[in-house]
Amino acid sequence: FRKRIRLAASTSFVAKTFTTPQFEVSWHRHPEVELILLTESTGQCFIGNYAGQYAPGDIFLIGANLPHTFQKSGSQQASAFVVQFRDDFWGADLLSLPESREITELLETSLLGLRIHPDGKAILAPLLKQLEHQTGFRRILLLAECLQLLSERQNFAKLSTEYIRPLNKKEEARLDRIF
Repeated sequence: FRKRIRLAASTSFVAKTFTTPQFEVSWHRHPEVELILLTESTGQCFIGNYAGQYAPGDIFLIGANLPHTFQKSGSQQASAFVVQFRDDFWGADLLSLPESREITELLETSLLGLRIHPDGKAILAPLLKQLEHQTGFRRILLLAECLQLLSERQNFAKLSTEYIRPLNKKEEARLDRIF
């Protein structure tokens, strides 16, 4: 249920393409925020208490610890570009700055899971594709630009109808054993 994200020694967040068979993941959650661009396959997605369809080109922003899964239809090839980051990876103070208020609000709203509208996808998808091949500080700037675009334009739909309450250690351990 709780998935551990592994980072390379030279990076502070994940930005990579996952394809079949690594694409299939069970219902899970993780402390990282996840920005997903689906590039191949169709299927069903489950995010919080939301259930719906996905298709190539869809983009989702899934908040920290929000349970989710994407299940492809049939035996088709599946692929997605995924960015996973902790909301404090750039330091504890950045998001407390007044200039970061919109991004902080976006990350709080992402706790419901967000599906990006078509006009937002057209702007965001090319930036996300660049992110996989960036190195150094440009990676951080590009991720910040993606989040800033989302926060300014508000071109997304909220998916889950309620926030998932945090689990205490005992509940978390029990659910992890079950899954």
